Amino acid sequence: MAADLTSPAGQVLAADLVTPPPAGRWSGAGRFVGALVRVATDTANPEDAAARRDVLITRRDTGAELLRVDADTNGTADEALLTHVQNQLDTLPLGEFLDRWGIDPRSLNDQ
Repeated sequence: MAADLTSPAGQVLAADLVTPPPAGRWSGAGRFVGALVRVATDTANPEDAAARRDVLITRRDTGAELLRVDADTNGTADEALLTHVQNQLDTLPLGEFLDRWGIDPRSLNDQ
């Protein structure tokens, strides 16, 4: 069934903070090196690694994952990004929300 792109985005999609999936060996090494650099430059927060989360946008009806965004990619606090996404879900039509986040509308029909 095709989604109505004029319907409110929040009726079709949901956003939540989730723990990132386990990383591979080399991405773990990259995070370790990044942590060493932050310690050396005194910018480390000991809770960063444990508190790192992603914003996950899913379909409400199936739970299918449409987009996962590292909530701290641009130094934005995860709660602030989640609030921003939820505000967009509450105020934008589905088509505009998908366009702003670069989600292909056909992905709603594939799942």
